[in-house]
Amino acid sequence: MRTTPNPEKFDEAFCQIGHRKIGGGPKATPADEFLFCGNLGSGILFLRTRVRLNYPHESFYTSSSHRLRDSHVGGAGHWIDLEVRGDCSDAELDLIGRLAEEADTRLVIVRRVAKLIPGQREGDAQ
Repeated sequence: MRTTPNPEKFDEAFCQIGHRKIGGGPKATPADEFLFCGNLGSGILFLRTRVRLNYPHESFYTSSSHRLRDSHVGGAGHWIDLEVRGDCSDAELDLIGRLAEEADTRLVIVRRVAKLIPGQREGDAQ
């Protein structure tokens, strides 16, 4: 994996390594989950993105006689939940957020899920 210390675009820094559909049901559309990896200089990073509803209790479930285009379901919008796994500085985390927002029209929330520090388990409090 090559190091990209000063990328100008998300695609320059991260390559997609996975994609799957999550959730859904008999009357709901599953959401996309994408996995990316890259190295900004501090080590390899793994990113996971998921689309989230602005109102988490909002549902895409409707009765069969209800036309989705006439409803307000999903009208509140969506945002991107971007999880970062791996060791990265706060400046790199900010850079990831800026690159992701430039690559997508939706709000992007970037959060560090876990650091991969020797001697600590992934997910331990810092």
